[in-house]
This record gives sequence, structure tokens and C-alpha cells, in this order.
Amino acid sequence: MASGPMLDDKAERDELDLVGACWRRAPGSDPAEPLVEYAFIAHSDGKTYVVLRNVAAPDGPYQVYTRAEWPAG
Repeated sequence: MASGPMLDDKAERDELDLVGACWRRAPGSDPAEPLVEYAFIAHSDGKTYVVLRNVAAPDGPYQVYTRAEWPAG
């Protein structure tokens, strides 16, 4: 099955401001494993992004998804 072109709408985005982010434990996280947290971050471009982080490394690196990508993961 052919698919359409993939467009990365995050390529030109300025950095996200994570100060004051409300981090939540990702559903299905196993407490015996490194925990993953997520936060919904509103950006000045008018979009909301979903940011994932490892609890053991709260200062990053982060994975960033658009709201459309988030349920597909």
C-alpha cells in the first residue's frame, strides 16, 4: 500500500518551553522499569505538542510528538 509524503511540521518550530509542565506517568508504565512521563505543551505556533521524558533523566533528551501523532504511537 502506498502512503502519502510524510510532513514534519516540527522541523521549523522554536524550542518548547517546559517550565511549569505538568508531567504525568505514561499509561502502562511498569514501576519495575524506568518510568516514562508525558506532558502536553502549548506552543506559540498555536499547536499543542506531547513531550515524553525518562523519569531518570528529567532534563532530557525528550521525544516530541504532535497531538495527531500521539494516539498513533
